[in-house]
Amino acid sequence: MKYQAINEGKIDVMVIFTTDGQLSVSDVTVLEDDKNFYPSYLCGNVIRSEVLEEHPELAEIFNKLTGVISDKDMAQMNYAVESKGKEPREVAETFLRNANLLK
Repeated sequence: MKYQAINEGKIDVMVIFTTDGQLSVSDVTVLEDDKNFYPSYLCGNVIRSEVLEEHPELAEIFNKLTGVISDKDMAQMNYAVESKGKEPREVAETFLRNANLLK
């Protein structure tokens, strides 16, 4: 609703997350948080230790993902799921293939 409101000129400013799906298709200017008011929300990988013990090869695979997904990438993937109705798995697989991380 907030993106609709700003696109219709009903509001001038709004709080967003740089990974908002609608941000990837909206004509808005994101202001820099030069005072570091908001904490950084970087994507990370979480895996149970027992799974990693059973499949130690997963550590290297997950390490390859570190720093690969930008806020812009995440916003585009969120938009595909939230607004286009695509399945999260399909969107993730497409991203991984395009990043040469999945065969």
